[in-house]
Amino acid sequence: MVNRIAIVGGNGSGKTTMGAALSKALDYKHMDIEDYYFEDTEIPYSRPRTRKEVLQLMEQDAFEHSNFIISAVNADLGDQINSLYECVIYLKVPLEIRLKRVKERSYDKFGDRVLTGGDLYEQEQEFFDSIVTKTLEKTDDWVKCIPCPIIYADGTKPIDETVGLLLSKMAEL
Repeated sequence: MVNRIAIVGGNGSGKTTMGAALSKALDYKHMDIEDYYFEDTEIPYSRPRTRKEVLQLMEQDAFEHSNFIISAVNADLGDQINSLYECVIYLKVPLEIRLKRVKERSYDKFGDRVLTGGDLYEQEQEFFDSIVTKTLEKTDDWVKCIPCPIIYADGTKPIDETVGLLLSKMAEL
C-alpha cells in the first residue's frame, strides 16, 4: 500500500471529499490545500498566505506524518513534498458538473451571503468565473512529469464505489 498520496483535479471534482474518505479508510493524515492557503478571517478566502508560507506549513505536516493524503487542484508543492509522493490520484469531472458542485457548496456554506446583494456575492462570482476560464493544463503537465504511479478516477461516481476502486488499485502498486 502507498503511504503518501496526492489527489488532484479541478475545483469541484471531489478532491477534498475523496481525501477525507480515503484518509478515514486508511487512517492517514488528510491535508487539504485550502486549510493551508487561507488564513482564518471574517470574510472567508480573503487573505491568502504566500506560497512560501503554505509550503512551510505543508512540509512541516508532511514530514511529521509518514502516511498522508494531500488534496489540491495541482499538488506540485515543491521538490521537498513532490519527492514524497508514492501515488497521484487524478479525479476527472466535466466542467458543468464541477461548476454546479462549487456553486452548491458555496451556498451550503455561506447561504444568502453569496446571492445578489450579499457581502460575498462579488467574490464568489469571480471564483465561479475563474473555474470556467481556468484550464487544467498545469495539472496535466505536472502529472506527466511526476515519477510515481498516476491513477485516473471518475469523480462523478459514488464516493464509496470510488474509494473501493482506489484502495484496490493502490494495493496493486
